[in-house]
Amino acid sequence: MHQIEKYYKKIEELKNFSSNETSIRRAFENLLDGYANEYKFSFIAEFPYKNIRPDGTVKDQFRFDIGY
Repeated sequence: MHQIEKYYKKIEELKNFSSNETSIRRAFENLLDGYANEYKFSFIAEFPYKNIRPDGTVKDQFRFDIGY
């Protein structure tokens, strides 16, 4: 099963309990972490960037930012 399919399945499961952002945050983090690992990148949840704290940051092996 692909990462996105796992994510959608988990979202459907969570909808039975709640659909707010906090309840699905972990599923989204797992999705990003899964994709990052496929490319040998690292996903760091809520890593501070300048004056903000994005939901997550993807970094390469040299610690360069790939995305937020």
